[in-house]
Amino acid sequence: MESNDIVTRLREIPCNAFARVRIENAADEIERLRSDLSIFRGVAHELDRIRGQLREAAETLERLYMENEQLTAERDEARRMVCGLDADIMEDQVEYARHRGWDCFKEDKPCQ
Repeated sequence: MESNDIVTRLREIPCNAFARVRIENAADEIERLRSDLSIFRGVAHELDRIRGQLREAAETLERLYMENEQLTAERDEARRMVCGLDADIMEDQVEYARHRGWDCFKEDKPCQ
């Protein structure tokens, strides 16, 4: 029964010693290339896995960025409300915020 594997078929070719060396070298090179291909396939699989992790990390980062923006806006709104309540005492809401070390008026939003 004849093998479908090229390396096996090469090694089975009857030939003289000179041709045998060349055939063996060719068969060895095919086996080396097969091994390299297997390694490259493993690396490609690992790269795909890493790409998936990077995609997930980017999505998480985007979500956290949006949450941070929302929470910052809510914090600044709460601070402006406090400034509105306490500013009756100090006369100026922006100055009161500065006094507290807050930057809630950085966007020049009117106090609510």
